Amino acid sequence: MPELSRFYEIIIRMYYDDHPPPHFHAVYQAEEVQVNIETLGVEKGRIRRRALVLVLEWPALHPEELRRAWEIGSRNQEPCAMIRIVEAIPLEGHRLKIRFNDGIEGIYAVEPERRGGVFRKLLDPAVFNAVRVNPDFGCVEWPGGVDLCPTSMDEEMLAPMESPSTP
Repeated sequence: MPELSRFYEIIIRMYYDDHPPPHFHAVYQAEEVQVNIETLGVEKGRIRRRALVLVLEWPALHPEELRRAWEIGSRNQEPCAMIRIVEAIPLEGHRLKIRFNDGIEGIYAVEPERRGGVFRKLLDPAVFNAVRVNPDFGCVEWPGGVDLCPTSMDEEMLAPMESPSTP
């Protein structure tokens, strides 16, 4: 069963040629739910409330990607590969030079001041420069459990390229 995304220890999966209605599976620790893509209702299973809130937020941010994965999977083909980071190099100004598994490369502004919370730790250059790519999850992470979702990073980096230019 291919993974579509992984964040905060939550894994979003979809089976090939799975039964209707269109749905995905979300796994958090030893718990699992099956979520209807159209209604975002839990069809089966249970997970902790805090994890469920994040699970139900994910499809709202990625509706087309999710529908496309279901269509491809229902034809017994592999759904879209999960976006992963394969290289991250720290740069000045709290920026990272990123390379994704699909070949896209670019500069990503982390903006720890704007993000606040645990990201404020990254204002320390020694902590920021300790960034690494987690080989299991394909995300960037820092000591102390600070990480960023590769799918969100990819979308943020592609957004300026896809927006129409103004005259």
